[in-house]
Amino acid sequence: MSTEQVPLGSWITAIVAHLAASEPGAFGRLLDVVGSRRARISLDDETVVVAAVRGQLRILPADTEPVDGSGGTTRDVVLALLDGRLETSQALGEGLVHASGSVDSVSRIFHAIEIVLDVSARSPGLRTLAAQFRASGPAGGVVARRFRPPVGRELAVLGRLGLLPADEFGPYGGAGVGEQVDVGDGTRIGGEGEAHRAAEVEDADEQSHPPPERQ
Repeated sequence: MSTEQVPLGSWITAIVAHLAASEPGAFGRLLDVVGSRRARISLDDETVVVAAVRGQLRILPADTEPVDGSGGTTRDVVLALLDGRLETSQALGEGLVHASGSVDSVSRIFHAIEIVLDVSARSPGLRTLAAQFRASGPAGGVVARRFRPPVGRELAVLGRLGLLPADEFGPYGGAGVGEQVDVGDGTRIGGEGEAHRAAEVEDADEQSHPPPERQ
């Protein structure tokens, strides 16, 4: 088994190339989701920026600015997602991934992930890439929490976007992705360390909907 580490950007490039060549429908949906946005993506200690440039997804340096959103997780979580041992909603609710940006950007990041996971379940080419990813590093271990789970208003935002199931995370799930969510830019789902960012999301919501003036 090879233990040579392959850069994160190379994996993303290979996935996108396969989609473009063998799954044009999924590739088109991915381009529609990304649009003209840039996202900073991290896997363990590696980070790249992904952007759509003239109808193609490109890998840019990690320090590229500006970006519309960011997200990250660990190798163990990726392997668990590929194996079907973990759902994206579970990973979100348990603090196994993080994402930050506007509500729209966060939604698009996870929509893009779902497109890739859906294709990987039925595509021999992506299953081969998944096997190569597994062989290129340590075997997947126990999935451990690395980021702060979403709290308070963050749960409401995720639920309204349909990213969390109502039966596990309260009365917010089941809303359509197209529903308008009145939360300002800066929404953070999860995050490094223990400092909670829910207050910042609440502040953004209050700015969008200030209380009525007293008569």
